[in-house]
Amino acid sequence: METLELYDIDEDELGGLLSEIPTIWKNNSGFFDSGLIPVFINIGELDNLVFGVHIFSHGNGARLFIILSEYMRDVRIATFNITVKNMMGWLGYTSNNKGELKFKEMLEKLTYEELEIFAVENQYQESREIFICPNCSAQYRLRVLRVTEDNRIVCQNCNRLFNAIELNVTQKSASHDS
Repeated sequence: METLELYDIDEDELGGLLSEIPTIWKNNSGFFDSGLIPVFINIGELDNLVFGVHIFSHGNGARLFIILSEYMRDVRIATFNITVKNMMGWLGYTSNNKGELKFKEMLEKLTYEELEIFAVENQYQESREIFICPNCSAQYRLRVLRVTEDNRIVCQNCNRLFNAIELNVTQKSASHDS
């Protein structure tokens, strides 16, 4: 098991970071890496402490990443206990020290500027607002839109430009959102 502590981190930064773990993993892995798939995420709080259990599957499910997180609001410290287990057939699960170290190093490399971006991401994480292109009907979440320097929206499908007033925003339920 690897342990990592992040100091002077905001609660929104931590929430955004935890929600983007599969994306961060994919950016730090090779092209043919199958990525992390969230299996179980549960977060609770008690007074000044926020704690969570985050389980991710890697590959065909033969490897599990188990992250226990704690955040102390008064001192702004996040602690991660990282465990990676490999399925070894009849032997059951065995530890994967290399995977634990890779995950820890991935989180250690993050800069404060990147953590600030995660804070913004966390504030809009529950948003179900989407952009629907008036030309081709392609749909994108607002947080992934491409915007030009003159604040015009670029459709990633048909490459047409739209002013913000042409923005078609709808609310979708979580069951339709992929």
